[in-house]
Amino acid sequence: MQRPLKPSFLQELKDIAPDHATPWLIIGDFNLIIFSHEKNKPPFHLTEATMFNSTISDSQLLELP
Repeated sequence: MQRPLKPSFLQELKDIAPDHATPWLIIGDFNLIIFSHEKNKPPFHLTEATMFNSTISDSQLLELP
């Protein structure tokens, strides 16, 4: 995913999220990093990670191993 498109993609996920009483599942490789230790080489983009973590939290999603 191109870097400039990531904020609008994350906003779209928030926009389509159902209310918190409705379970939902998203499957895919989002090519986004949650934690710096998941990145095997620089650079780590803290702003992107923060936006992604916010989307996960706001949408009440859980990352499955």
